[in-house]
Amino acid sequence: MALWKRAGKYYVKLTAPDGTLIRRSTGTADRLKALEFHDKLKAELWDLARLKQKPKRTWDEAALRWLKEKAHKKSYRDDVSRIRWFTRHLRGKTLDQVSRDMIDRLISRHFDRKSDRTKDLYVALIRAIFQKAMREWEWIAHMPAFKAYARSGRVRVRFLTHDQAAELMGRLTEHQREVVLFALSTGLRQGNILHLRWDQVDMTRRIVTIGYGETKNGEALGLPLNETALGVLRRQKGKHPVHVGTPGRPGSGRRTCPPGCFRERGDGNPSRWYGAMHSCR
Repeated sequence: MALWKRAGKYYVKLTAPDGTLIRRSTGTADRLKALEFHDKLKAELWDLARLKQKPKRTWDEAALRWLKEKAHKKSYRDDVSRIRWFTRHLRGKTLDQVSRDMIDRLISRHFDRKSDRTKDLYVALIRAIFQKAMREWEWIAHMPAFKAYARSGRVRVRFLTHDQAAELMGRLTEHQREVVLFALSTGLRQGNILHLRWDQVDMTRRIVTIGYGETKNGEALGLPLNETALGVLRRQKGKHPVHVGTPGRPGSGRRTCPPGCFRERGDGNPSRWYGAMHSCR
């Protein structure tokens, strides 16, 4: 056994049963506790080698692997943000130390003024990570049944009436009206409209094709065009050789509508892009 002190902490060096040389900090300046750490580590390594027990994985390992495997997700930035929040509270903890009650206390304490929907977004992420760790990575044999916060029942779907849509259109500039009119006519997402290219449009067949990887779920989408949508496209002809009339620098991804254009629609109720999607006709 090798035991030495550096920068006020004891370190150990030992050889695992499979011949692997291991050096590790004990995290303590107490020699007796360092010896206890050595003996416990040696016993764990023997159990792993002889009894075929799985090594205990930490939250940090699971979070890092999730981010590596999910780098293609369109909501990747959201995952990064939520994982950073969880890591502030779970850093260094093994997966078997994370329980339903622990996560419930964290979320209830820090998000007490947030909606149940926001809480469920965080729970959905940690649940998905643990499911991966159990079913695919085989790091754990079972996982906690994390609490869901949203009450079951009817889901509110927002949409614009004809009068509300007309009022909204009256508040927009000309190029903004074209984008919103196309959204009302097709139900496409904002990013798909702002980055629409002419090679995705078939005016003869009256169809727009969104390719694989360009939709939210990654699947291709063929969308028929009505006369209103075709009228918008005809008015954009000749404005840019590649993009369908995105204002500003084509393909820049800059928002077409200013922050306020979808915020209030005159009756005190918020109006968002989803409302336009659900109002398509």
